[in-house]
Amino acid sequence: MAKAVYLCVRNHDHVFQIKKKVEVATKRLVPDNLPEASCKIVQTGNIIYGIANYSHVIAEHNGSICMGIAYPEQKNWWTPLGAYPDGSFAIFRSDENFVEAVTDTTGSRTIWYYKDDTIFICSTSQRAIITVLGKFNFDKRTLPWMLSSGSLGPTLSWCKNLSRMEPQASLLLNRESWELTKKSEPVVFSAVNIAPKKHYQNLKETLINSFNDFKFDTSKWVLPLSGGYDSRAIACLLKASGKNLAQIDSVTWGLKESLNNKNNDAYVATLVAKELGMPHEYLATDKKEVSIETVFNRFVLNSEGRVDHIEGYTDGFNLWKILFDNKKLGIMRGDESFGWGKVTDAKRVRRMIGLTLCKDFSNLENYESYGFEKQELPDYLQLRNGETPQMLIDRYYVSFRIPTIMAGLNDLKLSYVEVVNPLLSRQILLQMRSIPDHLRIDRKAFIEAMKDLVPDIRYATEDATHLKGNVFKTPEAIALMKQELNADYMKEIFPEAFIKKVLDKLQQPEGVKKSGGLKNKLRIIIRLCFPSRLKESLYNLMGKPIEDNSTLAFRIYLTGRIYKQLTQDAAISVE
Repeated sequence: MAKAVYLCVRNHDHVFQIKKKVEVATKRLVPDNLPEASCKIVQTGNIIYGIANYSHVIAEHNGSICMGIAYPEQKNWWTPLGAYPDGSFAIFRSDENFVEAVTDTTGSRTIWYYKDDTIFICSTSQRAIITVLGKFNFDKRTLPWMLSSGSLGPTLSWCKNLSRMEPQASLLLNRESWELTKKSEPVVFSAVNIAPKKHYQNLKETLINSFNDFKFDTSKWVLPLSGGYDSRAIACLLKASGKNLAQIDSVTWGLKESLNNKNNDAYVATLVAKELGMPHEYLATDKKEVSIETVFNRFVLNSEGRVDHIEGYTDGFNLWKILFDNKKLGIMRGDESFGWGKVTDAKRVRRMIGLTLCKDFSNLENYESYGFEKQELPDYLQLRNGETPQMLIDRYYVSFRIPTIMAGLNDLKLSYVEVVNPLLSRQILLQMRSIPDHLRIDRKAFIEAMKDLVPDIRYATEDATHLKGNVFKTPEAIALMKQELNADYMKEIFPEAFIKKVLDKLQQPEGVKKSGGLKNKLRIIIRLCFPSRLKESLYNLMGKPIEDNSTLAFRIYLTGRIYKQLTQDAAISVE
């Protein structure tokens, strides 16, 4: 439920002034609707750290901190080069010789870092580092990635001076030589040749063992319950590991009208909670308690512009404030890596996982002609020798989607509550990578391993939240985006001709319409109704899709707003 900035200063004479900057940077990370949230600043010698929205759930020891949940309980997690625990966390630890930052197995909680001859900074917030440094050097390589994927892309930060740590990685500073050493473990699938039933048994045992290691005060955590498989699986695994479900609150959120739809997450989740004996509450996200301008403002600050997935936050983050006000420490998310649907064409894997390039869209493929930076996949996301499409999509999920998209979404929640992803534990992920392709397709091994544990209740086929893109099409949203896109500073970021192209098509509609068009509707029909062996051929016949213009407008708006915010952060002076 917090964000942190952690520093090692080379010269002790600079500590006092930098500590004052850390105090300012930390306070600026607190959401405007949490005025009662506290911050903590600590200095131990040349080590300084600040924690925004501080809570006792954050582990601290002799100048080291663990943001998140690490398990099983490690007695020396705070020692550089010591234990590398399991869990969902960002660890910053130091002693007289070293400073080390450690990410979890999937990078579910991003760590950014900066180093020069005088200071080493690592943080879960780009804004915090830029505020402390007092400088911001905008990286225009992010622009094509934001336009095509609604994210910063696989490796980039908004600032050229900042770097992003990889998943399952260690970043070690030698305090004497002032040199950095980086270490990370690659994602490798290596199938074990045993009978399918043995794979199911091994996975079931691993799931339960992992949940046995997951120790927490159940009365202070919440399980977001959907009508799908993953959240109910978490509930059943908690029960199988001895937890009392009657003491664990569950919550579902979405449109108020969704409760009346029997195919919807909202309706099915209510049935699941009743069957499992869990307290359950439904929170409507379409309440008009705040203006769309407030929604956009809070989204920019809480997300730091990392992702464009605003649909679930149109209540102005009210439901997250409710959890904070109710003294809930955190939520247990159902993010997982148990396998995707069948994939036969490696060329489509990127689109399926959200790793889309400008060249994938007919209205963005000529992006370089406007003067944008060239967009390329990094080497680690290239197809490996002997890698099947099924391996590729599962690797992309943990190497790109979780540390880029899902971690960005975690950031939104971490301003209010803690987040743990119990299905992404290292031991579960390693077990899944020993399972052959055909048992990972459609999560077959996971479903078979869980079939004796989960209740026989049908699954939802519809989402309870806003349809993607609708929020961008309201008259209020369009007016805000037009105003920002027409601002003079936008010309410092985006090519003027490209902004004009988007603005010309950004016409205010008579009412809210579903995003899409005939091609998008056909793609949905193909995805739902046709076998895998025909999907790729049908998609290819349809040609490249068109990225929705109002979505592009919001991505430009988001980029401009965070550019303006980071510029302001860098200009903060401390007397």
